[in-house]
Amino acid sequence: MAMGTDSVKALAALEQATSGGLSAVELRHDGESTLWNDEWRQRLREWCSDAGEKHGKQRSEVVVVSCFAPLLRWIVTWWAQGEHRLALALDASTLSDRFTVLCISVVYRGCALPMAWCIVPAGEPGAWKPDWIALLNGLDGVIPAEWTVIVLADRGLYARWLYREIQALQWHPFLRSAPHHAVRHLPRSGIELGGGSRVIQPT
Repeated sequence: MAMGTDSVKALAALEQATSGGLSAVELRHDGESTLWNDEWRQRLREWCSDAGEKHGKQRSEVVVVSCFAPLLRWIVTWWAQGEHRLALALDASTLSDRFTVLCISVVYRGCALPMAWCIVPAGEPGAWKPDWIALLNGLDGVIPAEWTVIVLADRGLYARWLYREIQALQWHPFLRSAPHHAVRHLPRSGIELGGGSRVIQPT
């Protein structure tokens, strides 16, 4: 299996994100090829499995939530030098009538790169407030404080508490509001979103 330099670096970042879970992966480069030790091939195949479903002794599960902050930190290190602006997108996607995936993504060149997510049952009563707060707080402190971070969300996610939570992280909410919501424009602060759109704040 051929593996480029970027892939090797990505694997190293994954190793760090999982607190050393892949620290014993053995790679041997022979020209353009990379040979994997059979034992570690098996471990990589079982990476997302529950501990009880893995072969061997003293196997543990990957706590996915613990990977979110290192994943975003890794993205930040690869950001263009001198570019201190970042856009995040909040999205809720329903899978059939069974699950809803709440996701925070980095917006990059027209693509959304998932950074943090959780899966909740679809159609059950109750708000997503605790889930969104946990996802946002899990990324707190990862992006340098001097960066400008805007957070985008469609009107279906608009809520006063969400707006305030984003502000508490020193980020700038750009939440699409429903037509009946009353909003007021703030004076220009140098933060714009295409066409001179301004930050809006609930009245």
